[in-house]
Amino acid sequence: MSENNFIEEIKDEEIKFIADRMLGKLVKWLRILGFDTTYPSFDDDLSLILTARQEGRI
Repeated sequence: MSENNFIEEIKDEEIKFIADRMLGKLVKWLRILGFDTTYPSFDDDLSLILTARQEGRI
């Protein structure tokens, strides 16, 4: 697989992000750029990880 095909494959897929409270400015810019980004108000990392797995987010 060439590099261009790999890049096109990534563009075709919808990449979804999840971010914790410390990444507020990054979340703002990801949303401006059109990325599906969620910013939950969880206090613990485990809840964040479980939500990411359930929703297929990185």
